[in-house]
Amino acid sequence: MEKLRVKLLAFPAADIKVFTKAKRRLQKLFRQDMVEFVDKDPEVLVFLTGGSERIALQSVQEFGFYLLIASNIDNSWAAATEVKAWMNQNNIASMLVDQNSGMAIELVDHLHKVKNGIKRLKGKRFGLV
Repeated sequence: MEKLRVKLLAFPAADIKVFTKAKRRLQKLFRQDMVEFVDKDPEVLVFLTGGSERIALQSVQEFGFYLLIASNIDNSWAAATEVKAWMNQNNIASMLVDQNSGMAIELVDHLHKVKNGIKRLKGKRFGLV
């Protein structure tokens, strides 16, 4: 099965410890077999701090769908809502969810299933009789 591509976002001068701590915090949200952490072409954007908006906007493409995850830590929710508003204005499909809600775990699981379901359907033919 393909893994979800997750990008962790923090302000440009953030220390590596910010990312290390975040990966530990996110272990209950992301099962290791479901995600890979990437710098390019993400499907999930995780906001760790404020000041990460520009990096997030450089990471998205016009016809993608993005799951945005943020929390109340280090102004990450403010950064995520700004990015979500920009995406709405530019007709880029996205959903913003609180990292600490039970819904976040469910959405990550569903997104993983949908991504792999679509992959299995590629090249298949459908018919209706």
